[in-house]
Amino acid sequence: MAISFSVTTDTGTTTFSAITGDPLRGALDMENSAPEYNNRVFNIPGVDGNYISRQGQRGGRLTLIVRYYGTAGTSFAACKTDREDFAKQSCSITDGTETYTRCTLISGQRIGPEQTANVNGTYNTFFDYRYDFRVDEL
Repeated sequence: MAISFSVTTDTGTTTFSAITGDPLRGALDMENSAPEYNNRVFNIPGVDGNYISRQGQRGGRLTLIVRYYGTAGTSFAACKTDREDFAKQSCSITDGTETYTRCTLISGQRIGPEQTANVNGTYNTFFDYRYDFRVDEL
């Protein structure tokens, strides 16, 4: 099964497709954490133990691992544009079957160094990048 997902912001939709041919943005992996719950613990003075209030699901975390591929100028520019768009506004992430709304970028970092590939006499640069999002369900 090919991995592909898209990130929608106010400025448009960025699609990370399965890596076939020479895509500018390729999808490598998408990791979804277990749900996080909004639990509150109260310690009442004079009483042994705690009172726990379980207030429902709060959200979770979503990690996207992508590959930028192209000439050095185009791949770095695409990464910079995506990073700025994702950081400035709330995102909606769709993986083909499920849509995660109200996603906020926590961090983004390049994984390993950029590499160069010679394709038909043209040197192209590619590198992998990891985006971590917080998913708010409330």
